[in-house]
Amino acid sequence: MSPRLLSKASHSGSYIVSLASISPTSCAALATDSSKDNTLLFYKLSPTGLSLSKAVDLQGDRDTTSLRAINNDASGQNFYMTAHKNPGSVKAWDERQTKPLMHILDHIVYPPQNRNILSFDLSSNILATGTDLFSDDASIFYWDIRNTANPIHVHASTHSDDITVIQFHPNTSDTLLSASTDGLLSISQTNEADEDEAVVYVANWGCSIARADWFARNNGGQYGVWAGSDMETFGTWSQELDTLVDFGDIRDITMAERGNIDYLIDVFDYSQESGPFGVNSPILYFGSNQGDVALTTISDLSSRGKTLKLRESLAGGHIDAVVRSVLYNKPNELLLTGDEEGRLNAWKIQNNPIDEDGDSKMDDEISRGNLKRPLEDEQLEATKRGRYID
Repeated sequence: MSPRLLSKASHSGSYIVSLASISPTSCAALATDSSKDNTLLFYKLSPTGLSLSKAVDLQGDRDTTSLRAINNDASGQNFYMTAHKNPGSVKAWDERQTKPLMHILDHIVYPPQNRNILSFDLSSNILATGTDLFSDDASIFYWDIRNTANPIHVHASTHSDDITVIQFHPNTSDTLLSASTDGLLSISQTNEADEDEAVVYVANWGCSIARADWFARNNGGQYGVWAGSDMETFGTWSQELDTLVDFGDIRDITMAERGNIDYLIDVFDYSQESGPFGVNSPILYFGSNQGDVALTTISDLSSRGKTLKLRESLAGGHIDAVVRSVLYNKPNELLLTGDEEGRLNAWKIQNNPIDEDGDSKMDDEISRGNLKRPLEDEQLEATKRGRYID
């Protein structure tokens, strides 16, 4: 059964740039607009779709750059965190409140100059933040969130341009992946104050890196790194940052049952817990200029010889819009997608069993040659009027 568009929410005039969730029954969306004002939107999730529960105006923190869900931190709490440029700061949020739980300002380090925070991650009690380029350096700050008066230490020469990615290793807060518009991927030891000693692996991709993260390579506990560039190229590396595969331009990747692919939305690794359609591997989410979303897999991200496989497509929900964010909600079998027109869609996902080759039993139902549109014109018009589709 193809995905079904259950409900739509709209925040007119805004981009839905990021989605995150700390509970099976709720999620948060970061909405930004051309005036650089931002809103944190909290939604309730259910098997029938989504509904807005609260909107928090982030007007005091213009240029919000990212949103993350923090699940089971060192104190056992779940909360959201946002990073901001103006002023450079990180805030923690409880969806039941309109005021932040925690507020870290980086101007403490370089008074009175405030550094724009572009990326961040939290592991245990350690918060790492990546800044834009100021003067001759872009910095990584390390904080203990139990005492944020001053950072633990600062690494100011790991990168020479805006730091776009900060990702702790999935299993330890001692290891950090960072990436930048300078084209470098770096892996650092976070507990080492001496930056020359802290940086243990570096790879120069030679292009501006927009996004990157870790992925599980096999059942033996090894991890790799994937990255996507501003030029829509894609590559993978070992955990020592040796090149595994440079896939080149994603628009040129061979894919069976090919649909339109124009840009990479994101990559999520479902190796530890099954994702949409029962997939137990990384899913690459691609978007088209027509507003369609393709869910694809490669059985081995470490091998160029593997063919990109279309698992399913979402079409008709984001007509002629760029999709910026995706989020899978397993308890309600929902896939959420947000676009640059302020639309947030909830799709019903049928989790099909996976056969011994890792293929969905329902793969034969996927459209051949193009992305299938699951809603008729009448149904699309109904969603515009705010009605649920049964």
